[in-house]
Amino acid sequence: MVVGLGVDLVEVERMGKLLLSYTPEKLLRIFTDKECEYSYAIDTYERFAVRFAMKEAFFKAFGMGIFFEIECAHLEGGKPSIRLYGKTQEEWEKRGKPDIMVSLSHTKSYAIATVLIQEIDKKN
Repeated sequence: MVVGLGVDLVEVERMGKLLLSYTPEKLLRIFTDKECEYSYAIDTYERFAVRFAMKEAFFKAFGMGIFFEIECAHLEGGKPSIRLYGKTQEEWEKRGKPDIMVSLSHTKSYAIATVLIQEIDKKN
């Protein structure tokens, strides 16, 4: 059963302007070390924008979350996934560890993320 769906769209240029004004400390209030390392490697603004969109989409689907406790990760083959930490992870565990699915896409201009959260069928 679907318990939450979230979608967010971010303008890459706007994210770039924000990033130019952020100190490293401010970045780490939003992104994890791993996300920063990955995003600075190439297509910096696009990668940061899609990660920000993912965090917003997760928040919309889950109803809560702390930005730096929500991390965009990748499974083998590059499929995006979400890794949770701290209070956000604790709340996810309290809710029975529902499945979290994520889809990301970006162009030079826009980044979009969709997050679907559904209860695990405990009968199987």
